[in-house]
Amino acid sequence: MATEQRYGDLRVDPAPPGAPYDYVARIKNVVDLGYNPENKDVRDGMALRLLSKQCANPKVVGESQITTGTYLGGTKPMIEYLVQVKC
Repeated sequence: MATEQRYGDLRVDPAPPGAPYDYVARIKNVVDLGYNPENKDVRDGMALRLLSKQCANPKVVGESQITTGTYLGGTKPMIEYLVQVKC
């Protein structure tokens, strides 16, 4: 997980003011050995682990996604998942 955070594949931001959640875990769809962020259960688990120190009882309450282009070869879209978490 530290490697993914270092390269910007994982990031946690505070929610915008007035949002019905507290944080947004931003997860890019970069597949690594033993880690597939295209699987919703994997994304949700990663978001909860990322926020375990900030939140006493984190809960995934929503998700959206942004397509930012395609990977080399143009066969796979580059997606950033925005997992919304409430403490």
